[in-house]
Amino acid sequence: EQYLTLETGAVANYIPELGNADPSWFGICLVTAGGHVYEVGDSDRPFTIQSISKPFVLGMALEDRGREAVLARIGVEPSGNPFNAIVVDEASNRPFNPMVNSGAIVATGLIMGDDIPDRRARLQNAFARYVGHEVAVDQAVLESERLTGDRNRAIGSLSRGLRRPHRGREQTHHLPFHPSPLLVHRPHLSNIA
Repeated sequence: EQYLTLETGAVANYIPELGNADPSWFGICLVTAGGHVYEVGDSDRPFTIQSISKPFVLGMALEDRGREAVLARIGVEPSGNPFNAIVVDEASNRPFNPMVNSGAIVATGLIMGDDIPDRRARLQNAFARYVGHEVAVDQAVLESERLTGDRNRAIGSLSRGLRRPHRGREQTHHLPFHPSPLLVHRPHLSNIA
């Protein structure tokens, strides 16, 4: 209740569709190790997972390719730059780490599968297992990301130029947009933690 009326900050709008969120939405959820769920506010309102997907994508890349192969393509150092900077570590020609967009794009390119639909299905099925039910894609957010994702496409091009992803042009350009518009609920996301 103390923070319910807080009105500082702004709704993210780097993906235009995200800017349509109601800034008055407020929800908190906590799940204990014993499985007790404590929630308040709009905790049952679905939202897109966005960058919360990055550690899970990294986990899949590590599972598919192994630690050595992943670390050959993605660093583990802080970047000191914004999450969507079009930059790599000049000393190693790798993204600084998997939690910035350049590293997440390369990690996504390391996920195994026969083709784009197969790899997208693997990602979506993995998130369904993590949250305990099927997950849907917010099509409006996905389309907004596709229409305005020029920075991510530039990062994909830079990564390909440095021979970092395992995939070709089309796969590097389109697959990284997929995990972020998955819809989740706070209680299910809390269970993952």
